[in-house]
Amino acid sequence: MKVSKDYLNFQPCTLEGAEANKWRWFERCIGALDGTHIPVIVSPDERPRYRNRKDDVSTNVLAACGPDLRFIYVLPGWEGSAGDSQNLEMERVLADVLRDQRNLGNKGDGGWKRSALNAAAAVLSTSFIVNVTSYNVKNRIKLWRSWYGIVSDILGQSGFDWDGTKHMITVENENAWNEYCTSHKSAKPFRFKVLQIWDDIVDFCAKDRATGHGAETAMIWILIKR
Repeated sequence: MKVSKDYLNFQPCTLEGAEANKWRWFERCIGALDGTHIPVIVSPDERPRYRNRKDDVSTNVLAACGPDLRFIYVLPGWEGSAGDSQNLEMERVLADVLRDQRNLGNKGDGGWKRSALNAAAAVLSTSFIVNVTSYNVKNRIKLWRSWYGIVSDILGQSGFDWDGTKHMITVENENAWNEYCTSHKSAKPFRFKVLQIWDDIVDFCAKDRATGHGAETAMIWILIKR
């Protein structure tokens, strides 16, 4: 950016007719300002940092145009996941609040009590100056359960493991991973997905998931009792 003036030659903005007449009231104003994500190619080790919420590898870019809609300023931003830092902090706070509510007895076999959801929504709304409802909290917990089910199934397969430092799954053989994803479509986005609150997700969701362990049919019960 420091040497951009030596390599970039920005053209002066020239407007004619009705456009010029309209913009004469907005002297020294830009024509458009917006941010976007652009795809980037990075090494496999760096991909988790650039993975955005849509599971694409990208970087944030701020761009400005003149009244003639020609670019006059471009600022590459942070890696794709940096924009989600507040979401990560909110999830951490949510996990702490839910843990406190569980200790208060506000979680039973049937799920979280309304008072727990309301308490979590209130703390998040106050801490981050956003409008969070108990419905939002309930949906986030539901999403955690979904993630837990998918990732725990992945880790139950040979050749897949969990990296506690990078907070993501590791794959020994890419062919085995691609084959697994062929029959498990929901697993694909988790190849490079970073789950920094995975320990919290396990804490809250492991006991809620039905695994079939301990289940027995009437015939099995009869055979056991003989």
